[in-house]
Amino acid sequence: MTSSSCAICGAKVSPAPRTSCYRCIFCGFKQQPTTSETSSDPYQSLFTSFKDLPALSALQKTPTIALHGLDPAEIDTLPSDGNVAFTALVAESRDNAAIWADMVLPYVPDLSAFFREKFDQLRPGGLLYLSAPVQRPFLRPAPLPGQINFFQPKNIMFLLEQRGFKMAWRKNRFSPTLRIIARRD
Repeated sequence: MTSSSCAICGAKVSPAPRTSCYRCIFCGFKQQPTTSETSSDPYQSLFTSFKDLPALSALQKTPTIALHGLDPAEIDTLPSDGNVAFTALVAESRDNAAIWADMVLPYVPDLSAFFREKFDQLRPGGLLYLSAPVQRPFLRPAPLPGQINFFQPKNIMFLLEQRGFKMAWRKNRFSPTLRIIARRD
């Protein structure tokens, strides 16, 4: 039987026989292969997450926010209030003031690489907005289509701190969706 390391805390975990599914007994993180294609509409939670724009603006006056996972044609269709401009996140860009990554973490196969990339793409003091469904002791939301990562709130906080981010804002502490704005040191 082979063992691997937990993507969050690094503890040795043994995957279930004949699959790459595992649950870390130390931090509670769960990863499993997807059983269906990712078919969720990126706009579904994106418009809901835009309610958090005032929190980002209160932390830092940011005229441009780079959106993770949307191409320029999709961004042109987004509503704008004139205070903030949205752009597509360019992989080579290394000077973003803010990155908006709404409901991205459940689908990322390599979490370490994701956070390393976002850290490199932000300027010092830049802000990273994240949202992800989280499992709580008495509240377990249904999996999203194509979801491979299942988090507890402490998992995301640990990942942020481990990769050089500090939490600047958190919303819905006891909700099934955790929304965070983290600042790059």
